[in-house]
Amino acid sequence: MTRNCAGRAFFTSLLVLAACNSTSGSAPSTTHAKAAGISRPLSDHTTIPPDYFGGSQRFCARAPLSGTIAYVIRTDRRSGSSATLNVHVGGLPSNSQTTVNWANGTGRAYVVASVDTDGNGSSVQASVRLYRPGEVRGARIILALTDPQATVVGTLTDCS
Repeated sequence: MTRNCAGRAFFTSLLVLAACNSTSGSAPSTTHAKAAGISRPLSDHTTIPPDYFGGSQRFCARAPLSGTIAYVIRTDRRSGSSATLNVHVGGLPSNSQTTVNWANGTGRAYVVASVDTDGNGSSVQASVRLYRPGEVRGARIILALTDPQATVVGTLTDCS
């Protein structure tokens, strides 16, 4: 537990430092907008701290939704590891914004991304904004509206 807390503190420090050092018109490479004190998402990918989950994972939608969300890790010798989300989900409320909540297990889930939907209720990949990486291998993904009640619209589970 101490290791995870230290990693989160280190990651948050990097985000704040990146936000303070960014110049007008350029965004920091890390994307946890709230920790950096920024009111909007910064990117469609995020850097992976060393003690966070570093594996790719695919989640399959459960009825009434259809489709998949892929959490993809890419490693580059210069920039390290980064994560992206490929969101291809149908059956969502049309013309809405949905949060992507990463569930570590039965008791903890947190927002990792947001995605908009089109008039048919399908996710729009170009609108995906990743705020932070998964801390550990995901148990499931919970999709919720950005309304005050955070209305849950569906769940995806590991496809394997």
